[in-house]
Amino acid sequence: MQFAELIRNRSVAYLQPSATKVGGITEYEKIRKLNGAATLSMALHSPYFGPGYLATLQLAAVDEFFSIFEYLYIQPETWLYRDFPLPRKGQIRIPDKPGLGMDPDPEMMARYRVNRNI
Repeated sequence: MQFAELIRNRSVAYLQPSATKVGGITEYEKIRKLNGAATLSMALHSPYFGPGYLATLQLAAVDEFFSIFEYLYIQPETWLYRDFPLPRKGQIRIPDKPGLGMDPDPEMMARYRVNRNI
């Protein structure tokens, strides 16, 4: 509802929906379709470092109004994914494998598992 109002009133230069916060990819797609006639730039909200980040990259790949991808410049102790796609010189690689584009690293999951007997 709030995005519909922002789009209708052209109250912003960039729409910044977060697929993980608006209710998933289906809800994100509703916002994208609402924006179709308004053609506002999309600056996808993605302060994540796991599946939400990868899902947002996939959405950016198919959004004709995509403009800017948000990335928080922090360095975690380790990444859940091998070869995690990070920004380099203003560019970012979008993984092209099925699903979110890549699978979690089983070694990292085992390393950080709280109960190793599960």
